[in-house]
Amino acid sequence: LANRHFAPARVAMLGDSFTEGQGASARANRWPDRFRSQLRARYPSDTVGSGGGAGYLAAGSTTGAPSPSMSVWTPSGSVVLSQPWFGWAAEGAQLNGGSSLTATLTGTDIDVIYPTGSGQTVSVVVDGGAPVTFGQGLGPTDGNAYRVSLGATGNHTVVISPVAVDNIFIDGAIVYDGDTLAGITVIPLGHTGYPTANFITLINGYAAGAIGPSDADLWIIELGLNDFGAAVAPATFQSTLQSIISTVKGITSGKVPSFVLMAPCDISGGTYPWSSYVDAMWAIAAADANVCVYDGRRRIGSTGATPLFAADNFHPSNRGYAFLADSLLDFLSAA
Repeated sequence: LANRHFAPARVAMLGDSFTEGQGASARANRWPDRFRSQLRARYPSDTVGSGGGAGYLAAGSTTGAPSPSMSVWTPSGSVVLSQPWFGWAAEGAQLNGGSSLTATLTGTDIDVIYPTGSGQTVSVVVDGGAPVTFGQGLGPTDGNAYRVSLGATGNHTVVISPVAVDNIFIDGAIVYDGDTLAGITVIPLGHTGYPTANFITLINGYAAGAIGPSDADLWIIELGLNDFGAAVAPATFQSTLQSIISTVKGITSGKVPSFVLMAPCDISGGTYPWSSYVDAMWAIAAADANVCVYDGRRRIGSTGATPLFAADNFHPSNRGYAFLADSLLDFLSAA
């Protein structure tokens, strides 16, 4: 983080519905988005006057009512979203011939994130200008990036589509606003309903790079609630979570990333007590100096009918997500 004035500092957030934002009334109210803004405010970069772009915007979203879709992309034509076999956090999009994804993005540049496939050609049009095209190459790999300039800082309309009748595959895009070479970039990777095993299925089914970026400095991993809900044995959860960490280390080049295992709140009931899953996180941290645990049980408290939780009494409300972002930032700053 101290090097953010001279090179990008990247924070990846891998999680379930809590990370994707179920319970929030808008994307801006999720804890990853509030955390990004507050982290940049507490640790500004003197070379990024705007503070930076929105970071990673997945093509798909798996949140459900009453929360809106957390994707900023509008599909047109034959677009299949959030397939389980490719894309960062399995939130990508398959665009069949004649289809497109459109979004209004604020910034100066984007990295289009994509998996390799069968050599299909992708078209990116900015503000109705000439198409920028690139080939997806041959697979399977995932997490590849193609840089496209948006022009001067401001709002830009971006349209991604296949060339001719090709079917293309897009994970999403990282949006920059003058922060390609410095500053803090946040990459939220949430998938509603996913336990740890689903991420291993994604990795094994396509490529290790489907887990997320290969250059993140910090990974905040918020997983376990769906393992708890599905009565996965805590020992199995621990083993699978350890495999995810090992995969991330394996794809990261030139450095060893740090990890925060996030237990966002307390929860009662279950075949196995929630404390057993949190204990598994602590056991991983005890054996690895690059891992620590954010234990939110005594911070936000237990799920239920309080102002910190949404109407389902499980997912955080806007206020609850703001609390999580504040608390996590204080935790990391103290560390």
